[in-house]
Amino acid sequence: MMALASLAVKVAIVLAAALLACGLFRRRSASARHWVLTAAFAAAAGLPALGPLAPEWRLMSPPVIAREAGGTGRADASASTAMPASDRVATRASAARPVPDAMSLRGVLGRLWIAGVVGCALVLGAGMARLAWLASRARRITSGRWPELAREVRRVTGLRREIRLLHGPQPALLVTWGLTRPTILLPSTAVHWSDDRIRIVLAHEMAHIRRHDWLVLLVAQAVLALHWFNPLAWIACRRLRDESERACDDEVIAGGVQPSVYATHLVELARLFATGRAWSATPAMAQPCSLERRIVAMLNARVNRSRVSGSFRAATAAAAVGFAIVLAGAAFAQPETARLSGTVTDPSGAPLPDATVTVTHKQTTAGHAIPTDQAGTFSFAALPAGDYTFETRAAGFDSVKETIELRPGDSMQRDLRLKIGTVQESITVRGSSAEPRVTAKAPGAVAGIVEKIKGWRLQPPLKVKDVRPVYPQALVDAGIEGQVVLDSQIAIDGSVTDIRVVSSAHDELTRAARDAASQWRFEPTRLWGTPTETRMMMTFNFQRQP
Repeated sequence: MMALASLAVKVAIVLAAALLACGLFRRRSASARHWVLTAAFAAAAGLPALGPLAPEWRLMSPPVIAREAGGTGRADASASTAMPASDRVATRASAARPVPDAMSLRGVLGRLWIAGVVGCALVLGAGMARLAWLASRARRITSGRWPELAREVRRVTGLRREIRLLHGPQPALLVTWGLTRPTILLPSTAVHWSDDRIRIVLAHEMAHIRRHDWLVLLVAQAVLALHWFNPLAWIACRRLRDESERACDDEVIAGGVQPSVYATHLVELARLFATGRAWSATPAMAQPCSLERRIVAMLNARVNRSRVSGSFRAATAAAAVGFAIVLAGAAFAQPETARLSGTVTDPSGAPLPDATVTVTHKQTTAGHAIPTDQAGTFSFAALPAGDYTFETRAAGFDSVKETIELRPGDSMQRDLRLKIGTVQESITVRGSSAEPRVTAKAPGAVAGIVEKIKGWRLQPPLKVKDVRPVYPQALVDAGIEGQVVLDSQIAIDGSVTDIRVVSSAHDELTRAARDAASQWRFEPTRLWGTPTETRMMMTFNFQRQP
């Protein structure tokens, strides 16, 4: 989609420049304006091929301002109600994955563009198929007034290619097409026309053949099919048709036909052909929609009717090619933002509302924090691209902290399942007696948080049996003191299991701490009323009394 958008902008610039040039050349001939539009459509069609060959240059893009969808703007991570335990990288965080864009704006626009291209191609193909069908039913004219007058007009106009004249069954259809074997399909009423009208019609249609207008219209229709959504493409294509007809009118008048006589025949033909439509990329001599402007131009003696000179053609073609090469090398800056979204859930899979999600840009240190909604979802709609520290905190749960990379245009999702936080227990033992300084608590001051959680989502463990460690008298007498840190598990039955030593100042102190902790009993942690295992860190400080 980004490549298509870039190409669409470049094509729009080319066509806008051509339409502007046509406005500046309003005093020049219709042939000159038609050539400008021809060069523009050729340049627009060649832009994709010129891209890899053209020297690249970049356009400046506006500064990007990050914004958070549903958030409250910038926030300091330290202001969140996160647990005081050390940060841990969540092992259950899902890997980054692109958000499917089947229903995104980009996906909808892509499908809409494809539908438009297919529709335009079908219309053009149906018109060409109808022409082929009409030609197969038509009778070729090889003798009579039409071939004789055709040879006469060819000599006057200098056209060297042979022309195939077909007499069709339609009473109101006059079209010309073909490149190597030009064909003029005449209506069924053409056998009754006067010699003057036949000469005028042949001169007009042969002017189209000499100027290769059918090929130019095919290229323009191809560009229009690819850029059907661009109004400039429709305007330029219509202007191309009009200038093509006016240029052929100028050639007929320059060949000696009186403007008033030509205008009279043209009005009569338009009346006869009012219901005739070719539905294809073919010139239309008597199209009613542009008839008034053409007649006004015919009767205006001051109109420039000269043909395009070779120098003008060369200069216009060179300007179009140069302009196309410069535009083809332009690299429009892609959006320097990315989208980050996801869902935060508890171990049961239920959503976690009011969890704080923080992203901090590593290079600029700019931090952005938003809370999750009632469904546990969060979304940063426009983050500057770069490396981020991604952190999720929720009261009573272990935090998540990791590094992510957001590239321009990324749409990334993080689905996180947070673990229940680790209980912190600190005991100070002096001399031979134990003096608990802090009893067991759930992380993040759960005592005040539990009341705020609707439905009692998370109930912290409560100690129901406390056994104090005994400071060995021999170590007290020897002046040995220190700290023991144990990691353990509060099982669903409230017992303390899986006790492991994290650090220890002395083996005897470790033994005393383990003996006491193994006898503790808790009312277990409950998540939505269900007993749940919880990690517990125990710190025992053995200190001698003064």
